[in-house]
Amino acid sequence: MQGEHGFAIIGRYFVAGSAAVGVHFLVLILLVELFAADPTLATTCGFAVGLVVNYLLQYHWTFRAEDAHSKRFPRYLAVTLLMMGVNALVFWGLEGPAGIPYLMAQGVATGVVFIFNFVINKHYTFAQ
Repeated sequence: MQGEHGFAIIGRYFVAGSAAVGVHFLVLILLVELFAADPTLATTCGFAVGLVVNYLLQYHWTFRAEDAHSKRFPRYLAVTLLMMGVNALVFWGLEGPAGIPYLMAQGVATGVVFIFNFVINKHYTFAQ
């Protein structure tokens, strides 16, 4: 990753993150529409499934980490659990009290989380 142009990293981060978001939304929609799950619980479950996809892509492809998962994954998990809380809080506030449809609420929550997640992962989780 050394000497690599920042736009390449951001581009890979966006593609990997988009794959994880796709999985997140798929789980969210399936749980809400097919199983009548509570939307806040469903988005949290979707976030958890997307986390696995995101970590593997970020570790191997975006940041091309070479150290052990035992070093990177605890950092990633701590950041991701924090972001899961931010996602749930933003989603709940928009979907619940504000009455915004759950997919729109998730879109906003995803945008908020994406920005913070990139900065923290770049400078802490996968920092060399």
